Amino acid sequence: MTTLCHLSGLHIKEGRDVLIVPISCSTPVYSAYINCVDDAVDFAHYPMKGKMGSFGLVHPHDGNEFRHFINANLAHKTQWFSEGKRGFTNSQLFATVKDGDKEIGSLRGEWIDTRKVASADTPEKRAAYFHTTGEFNDDKTLFETLQCGSIIQLNEKKAVSLSYLTIDLAFFEQTCQALLERDTKAQQDDIRAFLLALVDDAAAVEGSERYLVADRGLKDVTFYELLAIFINTRLNEDAKSSLLDTILDLCDNKTSKIDIQEAIEPWVDKLSTLSSLIQIYQSLGKTFFPQLSGASLQKQHAFFSLLNNESARRVKALTDEDED
Repeated sequence: MTTLCHLSGLHIKEGRDVLIVPISCSTPVYSAYINCVDDAVDFAHYPMKGKMGSFGLVHPHDGNEFRHFINANLAHKTQWFSEGKRGFTNSQLFATVKDGDKEIGSLRGEWIDTRKVASADTPEKRAAYFHTTGEFNDDKTLFETLQCGSIIQLNEKKAVSLSYLTIDLAFFEQTCQALLERDTKAQQDDIRAFLLALVDDAAAVEGSERYLVADRGLKDVTFYELLAIFINTRLNEDAKSSLLDTILDLCDNKTSKIDIQEAIEPWVDKLSTLSSLIQIYQSLGKTFFPQLSGASLQKQHAFFSLLNNESARRVKALTDEDED
């Protein structure tokens, strides 16, 4: 995989902090070849932070939630996979494609015949083409498989590939400061206040009404930072519902105010980061979904000034090393 930052196009050194962005795309492919102008490229899960490893493999600081999400939705664990039902299920399930007849190892993305994936509409064909056992026991195995473009997401319309992008974290934070209408702290404060108020509203009612209040609260959000996520993206529905599950668990367990704030804080960071990504890419005309408005020339100018400064800084650092 490439070690280039998807936002800046600049090289990311091994050991640098990065933002890891899980995505889905229309064609199974090795991660380095992904082009986000493809309309089918969209966010598959919430971004996570980590470090750049050797040969472009990333190491998330905490990939447990993402890995558990993938493992919980592996197609071979469902009745649909092994029963006589034809076609794809309505759920968003994942499968890894076998490398020939081998039960160990997955076929690299660009060698996957998408016609076979689409025609795997019987249990026999599914068992012949996809792995029928196992799951991802560690982040390294999961991200190696993602890197090769070997995880397929099955849904009722068509199969898409699961992969990820890497963004230099320091450059991303600088870009947020330069391009966002509001600073990150103000955005996080609003998200935090919204989530805490939603927990209070849901906790005030009982039974099925609690679910309706929490679900309606997320869908009726009015400010852009969350609207962009819950309305304007094709973020996996199970990933979206995990926030709803968190809110309901906090209410059902009658969690203390302090513990509620602690449980909500990771969501504040995830939602703020994802919303910032959407806003930055859209303002640059480099969007993950159909561009609804023109790119901002003012923000493009600010971005390229930032990029020019970063490039100049790196050139100077290399020159200083040569002189030493």
